[in-house]
Amino acid sequence: MRLRLKILIFTGAVLLVALPAICQEITVVRYTGQPMEGLVSLLLEKTGVKADIQTHPWSRIYRMALGETNILIGPFLRTKEREHLFKWLDVPIFSSKGFLYKLRTRTEVTVNNLEDAKKYKIGKSKNYALPKFLIDNGFDQTLEITISEESNFKKLLAHRIDLVVMYEKGFQARLKQIGVDEDQIVPEFLLYSLDTYMAFSRTTSDSIVKLFNAKLIELNNQGVLDRLKESDTKQ
Repeated sequence: MRLRLKILIFTGAVLLVALPAICQEITVVRYTGQPMEGLVSLLLEKTGVKADIQTHPWSRIYRMALGETNILIGPFLRTKEREHLFKWLDVPIFSSKGFLYKLRTRTEVTVNNLEDAKKYKIGKSKNYALPKFLIDNGFDQTLEITISEESNFKKLLAHRIDLVVMYEKGFQARLKQIGVDEDQIVPEFLLYSLDTYMAFSRTTSDSIVKLFNAKLIELNNQGVLDRLKESDTKQ
């Protein structure tokens, strides 16, 4: 299958937008970072896809994945709420850790369990999906939803909230992007460690999904994902 794609690289994510081609067009969305770049390159090679690279924000990418055809997004959490929104690939990609972060100077803020966390004001960006077990434990009732991670950190620095919930991956890069010294903010409590997956937009052809799923399974059976995960832990 010969496809000609354009890769748009944005803050925290990468988007592949299809150009007109003889075969079906496809769009791929993923997080940046050497391991994922390696995996996507291998998938494109296995499926015969050609790609050009460019740059976009995560919120827009997520909206595109919800509203447009032939978009591959990930890796991200496969939650109950998202299950019916996408066509998921079968192989887990990486482990995703979600932490509660606080200001280093806020020594009075201590969290040893979920019940402790419920005592505090916690900021969460609107596109951050919580695992089901946290929602079942009423954790979502304690959250203050913000439009972006930048808003979260501004509120944290101003003492308007006590904690923020965020993925460990990309944490330092996000702080650098918004001009916050990473020494100011520290992890206080590990909320979860769960597998992440890649998925296609819901209206994507089943034949496209099956093709990429088969190639991903093939790469996994060859030990490629394990090697990428090892590389990821060393970064």
